[in-house]
Amino acid sequence: MKIKFNLGWILAIAAAIVLAAMGFMSFYYRTGGSLVLPIIIAVCLLVLPIVVNMYLVPAKECPKPFYFHKEAVKEVSLLAVMIILFLASMPLVNHFFTVNSRTSEIAAIVADQRRQLDEMQESYRKHIDLRTANYRAYLKEVLDNKDRDIATYNRVFPNGSNDIDLMVRDMHNKISLEGLNDSVATVYGNETIGWWQLPSVMNNVDNISTALERNYNLMVQRDHNVTDDMAQNDYWSFEYATAEDIMALFVSKKGFVSSLWSVLAVLLAYLLIMLPYIVAERDTRHKGLFYELRKEDDDEDDNTINSDNIGVL
Repeated sequence: MKIKFNLGWILAIAAAIVLAAMGFMSFYYRTGGSLVLPIIIAVCLLVLPIVVNMYLVPAKECPKPFYFHKEAVKEVSLLAVMIILFLASMPLVNHFFTVNSRTSEIAAIVADQRRQLDEMQESYRKHIDLRTANYRAYLKEVLDNKDRDIATYNRVFPNGSNDIDLMVRDMHNKISLEGLNDSVATVYGNETIGWWQLPSVMNNVDNISTALERNYNLMVQRDHNVTDDMAQNDYWSFEYATAEDIMALFVSKKGFVSSLWSVLAVLLAYLLIMLPYIVAERDTRHKGLFYELRKEDDDEDDNTINSDNIGVL
């Protein structure tokens, strides 16, 4: 088997690589980031069409008589295999287009997480300001009434120190947002998300979906660093929606809206993959099965005509 490595084969291999890449990403999304099955699918989509084509082209160029020859059977069989591979490739790459069609939905959920995170931090900052102001007012009230309620004064100022500014600053440091920046940075930072960024988004789904919960827990923990009965029992709270359905958009098979795109993509890929076969010149002694069948019919017609003429003569 001799293969002439030309532009047709370069385009065929390039198309097979693209097809394999789409198949890889399709199952990478479907399996939630697993690598074993996507690699197997990608290798099959890359190798099988090229190997079939490598045997198909010589079968077409065979100079031996075609009709009922083993090369004829080989060519027809390989064409049937290529059609089967084409049909099998469509569902294998379909999920790639399914996920891409959900890019705007995924981006909207990620943007909503950023918005909720900003709102959560702003809510906690306002809570800190309010709690600090209430704490200062409470300390001042206890200090002003120390002669009338000496027990409360001794409890609030156990060491006899009545430096309100120092005590307020100490409480503020205990409940402040300092040190939360690393947790905030785990949320995907881009303003927009393109389909080519979806693998990165999926790989960070755990960080994205848990960023709100992690920050909320840290803020609650900070808020409870000061647990006293000095009118500070109105602790901070915030309601937010989780992002558990982000991953569902990557793995869900519902709504194959991309069927047309997958058909067109696979069709174009296989047209390029079969380009060496399409452009290969058939040997003059190897006209093809249908040519030989037509030739046989013509020969039978000629024999019939000759027989009729002999009868007339």
